[in-house]
Amino acid sequence: MATAKYRVAVTGLNAAENPCPGIGVIRSLRQAFGKKIHIIGLTYELLDSAAYLESLVDEVYSMPFPTDDEDKYLLRMREIVKKTKIHVLIPNLDFEIPVLSNLETDLRGMGIRLLLPSEATLDLCKKEKLSRIGELAEVYVPFTIVLRDRREVVASAAYFTYPFIIKAATGEACLVYTLEEAIVFANRLASHWGWPLIMQQYIRGDEFCVAALANSHHDLLGAVCMKKILKSKNGTAWIGNTIKEDALIKITKKMVKKAKWKGPLEVEFIKDQDYRRYFLIEINPRFPTWIELVAQAGCNLPMALVKTALSGKVKPFTDYQSGILFARSCMDITCDVARLGQLAVKEEIIYYEQEQSQH
Repeated sequence: MATAKYRVAVTGLNAAENPCPGIGVIRSLRQAFGKKIHIIGLTYELLDSAAYLESLVDEVYSMPFPTDDEDKYLLRMREIVKKTKIHVLIPNLDFEIPVLSNLETDLRGMGIRLLLPSEATLDLCKKEKLSRIGELAEVYVPFTIVLRDRREVVASAAYFTYPFIIKAATGEACLVYTLEEAIVFANRLASHWGWPLIMQQYIRGDEFCVAALANSHHDLLGAVCMKKILKSKNGTAWIGNTIKEDALIKITKKMVKKAKWKGPLEVEFIKDQDYRRYFLIEINPRFPTWIELVAQAGCNLPMALVKTALSGKVKPFTDYQSGILFARSCMDITCDVARLGQLAVKEEIIYYEQEQSQH
């Protein structure tokens, strides 16, 4: 069998109601590299649906959560690289990024390249500290209060008009209309995601997102703006289209430089309906779930990540096509139930083995 030039490991293989970016990242890579790429899926959950999609992944391996035990995670990774070489790892889950950024030297020793922001950069761009990056990038940020425990919910709510938003620092968000709802949602979010929580002013207006990639010199390699047309109940874009919005690209470029960002990121904005000003809502340290739309618009950022992680040299994208629509849909996957048992017992599924190239 022909040797794959690029062997890339990808996480975030869940395609549930709140889908992960991994599937879009893989499809973008296959679009760019075709038969030259070999995809290794890494999963933390036995029921990550894309693990059973043979046309998407070539191999799948179960992993321990890096947040639970870094040594155990590294031990498992060493076991995997003895079986299958990995040139580049693209993590797509928020909780992975800080840990893997700190483990980059260990992973590089195994021959695995990453492109991730530093711990200092990640700290600067946390949801609960967003006002700092707002000041650096000179962009509006909604009024925000950080909640450290449930005793602060009632007192902090007095500073807001309804409705306002309560969100987890690394997870979902809820729009609340009464104090009773605020208490209920805060308790639910804290039980699932932990403290702190964020209480944030609700800005009425159109929502926009920018998907971007920066190299190790903090230069923007590409950025695409998308306008949300339809959202899921938890705020995830369900239908959207690419647009040209130079102001948002300019803000993103400035944030990348000021925060010394490297790697993928998604920046979320709202344009308020009254004064038509952009508010920075969130920065996510990974590709968005709609990353395949970016590739279809002529700006294949996952491809650029792989190439720059390996060589450090990639020509930046200077343009992309506007008016490209995406609409998310559900798709059933069918396979032999033995594959579920194989992943549970052997902790791996091998669909296609290839001769391993060296980089």
